[in-house]
Amino acid sequence: MGHIRIMISARVLLDLEAADAIFEKDGEQAYTDYMLGQGKYADDYDAKLGGRKLAKGPALAFAQALLALNKPDQDPVVDIAIYCKDTAETSVPIFRNISALGLDGTYTEFRFATAGNDLDKRYLDAFETDLLLTRNEADMQMAIDNGVAAAVINAPPAGVEYTHAAGEPVQIWVDGDAVSVGSSSEVINLRKGLSAYFEEEARNFDKGMEPGPFTAFLAKISALNATVAKADRPFHLTLLTARSRGAVTRLVRATKKLGIDFDGGENFAGNTAKAAWIKAFKPDIFLDDGAHHLVDSMRWSLTGRVGYPTGSAMDKQQKEQARKAKAEAAAKKAAAARPTSPRPRGRH
Repeated sequence: MGHIRIMISARVLLDLEAADAIFEKDGEQAYTDYMLGQGKYADDYDAKLGGRKLAKGPALAFAQALLALNKPDQDPVVDIAIYCKDTAETSVPIFRNISALGLDGTYTEFRFATAGNDLDKRYLDAFETDLLLTRNEADMQMAIDNGVAAAVINAPPAGVEYTHAAGEPVQIWVDGDAVSVGSSSEVINLRKGLSAYFEEEARNFDKGMEPGPFTAFLAKISALNATVAKADRPFHLTLLTARSRGAVTRLVRATKKLGIDFDGGENFAGNTAKAAWIKAFKPDIFLDDGAHHLVDSMRWSLTGRVGYPTGSAMDKQQKEQARKAKAEAAAKKAAAARPTSPRPRGRH
């Protein structure tokens, strides 16, 4: 098995968005017909693929870059497991499309899982998964809650295709709070305001921080990188955070204590748009808990949104904000529906 073990949904390796929409709208049989190129989709049947020909998904280039790190006659750096929720029948065109798009011929054998049902912890355990990349919110949350780094991968805008320069290290860019480390500091910002947040971080500049969803994954890559010369490292890790001023030092020291080495650099963007950094550097993947940081960034890089562990400080804060927003919306709706008293009539 490779040192780093990444499980990737077939839906992020292949473009299965139309297929998923058909399943949601018309059911399993319509989905089966679509994938196998039968029934009303018979004109789409490709004999070499055993069904429909599928386009590249958003993470295909990333997967190719990962597998290119493996060299002959050496222990593999990366193992990839592909999972889908298809039956054995509809998985055939998925696997044959993956092979046709160039993921064969590597020095690592793929692991495949076709369950015909939802992903659960047992699959993560069987593969000893370090990272899950998916398009499914529930799968991401399940992994995060079981201590496995996970992200929901965004579908790129129309016409955007991600690439990786051959022979280059895999460039992984990550956010700080609620990703590389825990969310307790960010919660102070949300509850008490920016001034209180800066005061707290400056006061605790040398105090460690709790691990976040990606701490173990990043530390494992850092340990692997440390075994080779910097010029030969398979991965470059880079921090991209909105922290600035007095909040910088604590994060720098905390990530070091957690075993993370950002050998690609530590960027404290402050109020500048993170998308501008992603556009300039075009990493292979950018992971952040804030969806608003990914909207423009996905034009330049594969992006994934990281969730909050259930019951964590940030999870509780988000649920409280959602509850308040729902109550306010209900109050406004009730006020709008309330009849107004007619104005009295008279000569004047």
